[in-house]
Parts: sequence; structure tokens; C-alpha cells
Amino acid sequence: MLICYDMVFPEAARCLALGGADIVFNPTLGGASVGDHDHARPALERLGLKLTCASVAVRPGKPTWFGVTPQGAVLGLPGNPASALVCAHLFLKPLIDAMLGGDGAVAAVRARLLHPLRANGPREHYLRGEVTLAGSGQCGVRTFGNQDSSLLSVFAAANALVRLEPNAPALDEGELVDVLPLRPWA
Repeated sequence: MLICYDMVFPEAARCLALGGADIVFNPTLGGASVGDHDHARPALERLGLKLTCASVAVRPGKPTWFGVTPQGAVLGLPGNPASALVCAHLFLKPLIDAMLGGDGAVAAVRARLLHPLRANGPREHYLRGEVTLAGSGQCGVRTFGNQDSSLLSVFAAANALVRLEPNAPALDEGELVDVLPLRPWA
């Protein structure tokens, strides 16, 4: 499998045009934005892109899109760094796994909140957080206060994503939540 990852969009388009990639993605510039700020999608539409998903109801990451061209698949990741990283874990990693013959499943575990959380809005929300293990092996998780999608420092400190269902009610300390590991927990 060849995957074309390029920081300059014309190079990614060239990989598709040459048929040298199974999938193209570009998280550095972000292949997806809103309205006039999305330059990747119109360029790829000129190469025959057919969208299968125009956006996702995920926060951060709503502008994520997916489509196919005659030459291969294209995943448009958001331009904000944390949005791109969250969506790479949610969509790119499982896509690559499935292309390699895996099941493409995103495995979540349950952890107890170490603090309360406010009610969630209409989109599924992935909060950057830190899981700690108690002596009993039980997982506890705290989320970081500033979840701005432009902050890489929060993502660098995180070892997990805490998933909140759309319109989830406020949660109390000690309640169980779904957690997606970003790296091994110590």
C-alpha cells in the first residue's frame, strides 16, 4: 500500500494524478475547511472527486470529508492542528487499518471521570485528556480545561480522547466515560 502524505497540496494532487497512492491526506494544511476556505476539495473535484461524506458531526473536526477519485481515496482533515489529530485518530488510523486487512475498529475503554463535565452540545465531542491508572488497575481520566482546536500543547499532554455523546447530560465526578487511548498509559 502506498499512502501519499504531502505538505504542499499540489504534490498530493500529483500523487493522485499519477496513480501512486491508495489514499491522500494532508493534515498540515488541512484538507478541509468551511466555504471559501476549503481549497483542497474544489481542486480535487476537478480531478474527479466524488464525495461520500461532506462533513462529520464531530467536535473538533466538523469539516472532515472523504471521497474517491478515479485514482484513489482522499481524506480531507481539518486545518486546526488538534482537529486534524483527533480526526486522524478517528478516521485515518482506522482507514489505514482496514486497507491493511484489519477491522478498522476504534477501540474504546471505560474510565471514571476525576471531575464533573458540563452537558454536551449536538455534536459528538472528543476532549483531550489524561488517563491515570490506580493501584487496582482502574482507569481515571481528567480532561484539560482549554480544548481550543488550535492548541498543540494540550494534545501533546494528552494520552487519551474522552468521547461525549451528542446532547449528553452533565456528568458527575466518578461517572464512567468512553476513552480512546492515544498512546500507552503508564
